[in-house]
Amino acid sequence: MSNKRKSATNISNLEEITKINFTKILITIQQRNRRELSKQTRIYRKKEYKQQKWFSQIRVENGFRKYRLSRIVNSKLMVIIKNICMQIHRSG
Repeated sequence: MSNKRKSATNISNLEEITKINFTKILITIQQRNRRELSKQTRIYRKKEYKQQKWFSQIRVENGFRKYRLSRIVNSKLMVIIKNICMQIHRSG
């Protein structure tokens, strides 16, 4: 009887240990993912900012005035125009 009890406690201890290890592993994975995510967002923001900067230099002539595109074009249209401009920029 005593042997059975011992084995049962050992098994439960093992389960506890594995749970603890598993949670540790999970936590480290989450931390790594978070770090990676923040890095990616930083890179993305940088790229986005560069694109915006590049895009704000383009002006559209309307009569005598020159408007920045961001002022007169609504956001959806702007995205389309931006993509076209980026393609032209890449190919040229």
